[in-house]
Amino acid sequence: MKKISICAIMAMLLMGGCAKTTESGEYDNETRYLAAWLKIEHPELEESHGITISRNPETGMPEKIGRGVYLLSETEGTGEKTAEKGNYVRVSYTAMSLDGSISSYTEKETAEKLGTDEEANFYGPHVISIAGGSNYAGVIDAVAGMKEGGERTVLVPKWLMSTQDYGSEDEYLSKSSSASNTIYQLRLVEIIEDISKYQIDVIETYLKDNVVGKLATDKGPAVMPDTTAAIGACEGFYFIPVSDTTGHRTFPSDTTVKINYTGSRLDGQAFDTTIEKTAKDNDIWSSSKTYEEQSISWGESFSDLKMSSSSLISGFSRTLWQMNKGKGIGIFWSDLGYGSSGSGSMIPGYVPLMFEIEIVDEE
Repeated sequence: MKKISICAIMAMLLMGGCAKTTESGEYDNETRYLAAWLKIEHPELEESHGITISRNPETGMPEKIGRGVYLLSETEGTGEKTAEKGNYVRVSYTAMSLDGSISSYTEKETAEKLGTDEEANFYGPHVISIAGGSNYAGVIDAVAGMKEGGERTVLVPKWLMSTQDYGSEDEYLSKSSSASNTIYQLRLVEIIEDISKYQIDVIETYLKDNVVGKLATDKGPAVMPDTTAAIGACEGFYFIPVSDTTGHRTFPSDTTVKINYTGSRLDGQAFDTTIEKTAKDNDIWSSSKTYEEQSISWGESFSDLKMSSSSLISGFSRTLWQMNKGKGIGIFWSDLGYGSSGSGSMIPGYVPLMFEIEIVDEE
């Protein structure tokens, strides 16, 4: 890759023709630098980033969309729906700095190229919100207007790497930022208008394909759970008794219950367990973890249950609350799990989870 001439950059900064002047002047040099980088680096982008930029023939600059995102290239999708601010979407993406260093990604192929592939990690399109304030302003603007199946490569200036929801680029330019200019390569897979219905459909499809009529229980093959019958029932929560667990019994609040458990995504990949063999079988075994039964301190309601003095996610607690002994499975949407942000590299946001829990003993 050809190095950018510092003299050339400085010359363009002094020219200032492409600069955005702000009242505070805080980003004057930043905007000049970005304009200079786009003009000088463009011939090398295809080699260093795999990008061919679409440019305005008169200005030599890429088109700006939204509140100041540079649209470097686009392949329009063939889907009928167009993403709008406020939607949820499933997207594949790679984010990189101006020097081509990759900072985040969704695809396994990228992880393999970087040598960071882990079998238990979640790869593939992620569900994100493009409602104002729920994501970086520049990412929201980049996705809004795309059709399903479409691809865009954009450059998000550092001042738009903010979750604040202002109405114009000038308002972002008036605020300080410690973020970095970031290039995103995006592919829009699906537009989701109702995130609750989307997750319910995912769960019920899983139940029909893997549980109903197939999972053996003490009472025969499992049936579709009645979500209204569960104790403390709520939308997005499903309980399947595997062995004799039914008939919730309120333990005294000073009771300690011993359990084993395994938490999994609905694709079958376990992400946490108390059982060493299960950890090894799912490539999540760690030498720093002790695999043994865990103690649950009971309480007056499911929200009071604690493991080693720590609070539990609501779906886990609700599953335990259905049980007085034996083994049961709780499946629940992300509102009862790790929400919009997920947890680490194994659980992305808006992903339903499953916990299989066995009550081993009580004290």
